[in-house]
Amino acid sequence: MEDRYFARALELLKTPTSTSPIKIGVLNLILNLIYKESDGNEPRARKQVIDMDISKVLAEMRERERDHEVKTLIDRIFKKLTD
Repeated sequence: MEDRYFARALELLKTPTSTSPIKIGVLNLILNLIYKESDGNEPRARKQVIDMDISKVLAEMRERERDHEVKTLIDRIFKKLTD
């Protein structure tokens, strides 16, 4: 999660001019980190996502987003974070 590429991906989410395919890619990256179970790091990854305050960025994004697929991915992330 501290990877410079991940930080850049998060910046792309904050950029209003990012296209839907870019947003979808970044959201899938976040989902994969949260759902990752193969090495037992799921709780840590979920905690890091929460600690990084990504949910605030996603909530703001959800309000202004028009793409249905992007909204669906945001909803999946919120659901997994609250499980």
